[in-house]
Amino acid sequence: MSMVSILNATSLEMWHDLQRYTRTLIRHSYLGAWDVLQREFDSVEVVNRTVTLREVRLQASISRFRVVGYLRMNFLFSCSGLFASVYSSVG
Repeated sequence: MSMVSILNATSLEMWHDLQRYTRTLIRHSYLGAWDVLQREFDSVEVVNRTVTLREVRLQASISRFRVVGYLRMNFLFSCSGLFASVYSSVG
């Protein structure tokens, strides 16, 4: 992505040929991303990385009463939409 900022600052004729500018910008972005991936996976040395958790993970706890109430409310809302569409087509 650093190449994109350099490409924007160079003398690439953007105003005269927008299609060519866009094509070149996409090509450079793709090739830059591909180079980074290739460097990551083509190395012959094995790198072991350790991960440490920086914060405690949150775990939600919801009561069964709230879940059932939510499902009933959504079911009734859907039924009211069906009733409204039936009555609007009849009347």
